[in-house]
Amino acid sequence: MEAGRSPWRKLQLRRATRGVLALTAGLLVLFLALLLVKLLLADPTSLLSTSVAIAAILEGLAAVAAVVLVVGDRRGSAPRPLALRSAQLMERQPVVDRTSEVAELVEKIEREPVVNVFGRRGVGKSFVLEYVVDVVNGNRKPNPDHSWPRTVLGALYFDLADVVGFDEIQRQVCQAAFGEDGNWSRFISYVQGEFRDRPILLVLDNVNSPGVWKAVGKASHQYLRIRTKDRLVLGSIDPLEFHNLQMSRIRMGGLDVTAFGQLAAQEGLHLGSSEVEDLHDQCDGLPYYARRSVALATLSRSRASGQRATLLDGVDLMDGTRDLVAYAALLAVINRQIPVRTLERCPLADFDVHLEDAINQSLLSPIAPDGRHLRMHDIARDDALRALAPEVSDAAASLFESARRRGKDVDAAVFAMFTDPEVVGAGDFDAVLLPVIRSAVGSRNYALLANLHLRSRQSKRILEFLAAEQARYDLFSYGRASQLAGLGRYSDAEEELLTSSIGSARTAPPAGNSALQLEMRFLQADIAHLLNRYEEAAEMFEELADWADSAGEAPLRAKCVWAHAHVLRHQGRDLDRALSLFSEAEALGEQAGALFVKSHSITGASGIRVLRGAILDDEDRRLAQLEEEVAATISHDGHMLGIWKAQARVDWIRGRHAHALETIDAAIDNALALNDRLLYNLYFERGEFRRLSGDAPGSLEDYDRALRFGTGNNDRNLIANALLGQVLADLSAGRWLHHSSEVEARGSALRARQMALEADIQVTAQVAEQVTGMLDGSVGVDPPRLIVF
Repeated sequence: MEAGRSPWRKLQLRRATRGVLALTAGLLVLFLALLLVKLLLADPTSLLSTSVAIAAILEGLAAVAAVVLVVGDRRGSAPRPLALRSAQLMERQPVVDRTSEVAELVEKIEREPVVNVFGRRGVGKSFVLEYVVDVVNGNRKPNPDHSWPRTVLGALYFDLADVVGFDEIQRQVCQAAFGEDGNWSRFISYVQGEFRDRPILLVLDNVNSPGVWKAVGKASHQYLRIRTKDRLVLGSIDPLEFHNLQMSRIRMGGLDVTAFGQLAAQEGLHLGSSEVEDLHDQCDGLPYYARRSVALATLSRSRASGQRATLLDGVDLMDGTRDLVAYAALLAVINRQIPVRTLERCPLADFDVHLEDAINQSLLSPIAPDGRHLRMHDIARDDALRALAPEVSDAAASLFESARRRGKDVDAAVFAMFTDPEVVGAGDFDAVLLPVIRSAVGSRNYALLANLHLRSRQSKRILEFLAAEQARYDLFSYGRASQLAGLGRYSDAEEELLTSSIGSARTAPPAGNSALQLEMRFLQADIAHLLNRYEEAAEMFEELADWADSAGEAPLRAKCVWAHAHVLRHQGRDLDRALSLFSEAEALGEQAGALFVKSHSITGASGIRVLRGAILDDEDRRLAQLEEEVAATISHDGHMLGIWKAQARVDWIRGRHAHALETIDAAIDNALALNDRLLYNLYFERGEFRRLSGDAPGSLEDYDRALRFGTGNNDRNLIANALLGQVLADLSAGRWLHHSSEVEARGSALRARQMALEADIQVTAQVAEQVTGMLDGSVGVDPPRLIVF
């Protein structure tokens, strides 16, 4: 029974054992207290014999407790790599010239719940974060000039491998925490059980890929809602953008000339002042290079000759070390922390000799203190992948086959980008890569799609192989375009699609056209809609619906009919037809089992009726039934937010104002938890409810949130409506709360009108005309209802 118990279950057993022991100790203390009272009141002649009996009882209880503790420790213990805190992360390297950065970081940790430390690769972000974690955990003393966080009692550090998305991040965190795979909720439970109410510092380093930002923001919000006293620090190359968390930011730059020279000298490279200045300029003061003295000298020679340098230029590595470094670099693409055991399983002779050589050359470094994992800096990894191309190609083919045998298709797809496709075989290559790309598009794993694209661009052989077959190239292009569109880079996504077989033509596909090309055309039309080219998008969706119908693609046809209605609603030109198309899409979605289409069709039609003030008698019932249906599905987060927004709007029209505000507040809380960008539409909706209920100051707070987000993302629909909301809030208050004068307010209304016209949003343009008339007194003063579709 015990042999089959998982580490997590063993940990639970150990906790239960501790609880039993604590209860036993409490009862024992109570028993002794009662016994002592009785002794004091007893006959003195019986005191000695009673004391002997007590001593015997205590000795027996101590023996039992010892046995229980031993058994609990032996049988209920679980692998605990963290041992309540992250182990020592770095050796005793000096922290040169980071006094101000450390002081700023410590100050922000003391005051702010979330801090983002960002800067270029090689600038030393991870070095500083690891140093602070080691100081907090008592693994090293702080430098005399440095302060350190006093409000946290321990620190956990995770170097995130973001290549394959948040699922892999969860797996790695749980493996490090309690020794088995798990999800983020189990990790939080682990922290709760181990630290309880003690505040700690959680560091998530290298959150570099925008493709995981939404998921990491969601996880961070969930963590801090439970661990309210903890502090969270996130390291990244670019400043992070979360919808649901306010972050304090620290930009980390390179060292100045003096500090750069000091660090180079400490690494054993003694240079004259002119040499230091020259190298400092060439390396932009990045301390990573100064810590690699051999590489630094090599870099200097290569730069002087005008050649592009890598950290391996001029470095004399044994053949076996080159092979080992190639394997390590490939594994580091998948996981930033390389298990020594995994590297040992690679076909490498004289492993220990070559590992020592790689460590001596500063290409790999053991993670203190046990050395069971290795680390490879991104710069060293990427340089090795480029400089050791033959060894990398052979190693990638081996790792590709190994990953396939173990069912790790995502890992295999990444390794495939470094192989020679002729060696692994076109059939095996496609059998792995094509399903992985389709799955990544469906699950919106933008981090994986971005990495596959990046690695493919670095290999001429891979690019030639992708271009050799149109279907293969189309799928790869579709994955890239989906990733770009998902991150809001619509123009780039459109350009990517133009390189595929669908090109820029909008003629009907040829006979026998693939389902993939239809999906690509849908994305093309959707991008036109997102770029506010509504007339073009409406025509494309209408044509595509007919093509999908003739091809027997029922789910795609339903989606196209819904999208056509969605575009018409945005324009506000033909709302009657939009309602008709929404009704058709709802029926098609029901027939095709496309809940997404059905849900958005019902809420889209409801929004038009709310705008017109003519909701159906059974509008509440329809939305309630939809809510129940969506709630029964496995994944419903995005759908539910839209349903709640629609329900709140209907409640407001029905006069249930308090309930409408409660519903929209609950939707906002859920959008915050999900790190969902619909949050800002919900803020806008709450601003409307507050304005219409007479709370002009409160509405301005929500309009401002929506405006700031819309401005940062160039969402002209949201910007125009938020500007109008601010003007209407001042008008409803009867005084200038936001604008300084009528002239300034009129300027905002005209700006909103112009923006709506440019974006072809007719409804908003008409409302802007009405608001402008209200300002100059040419129309009535009844406040119009604003809606962001």
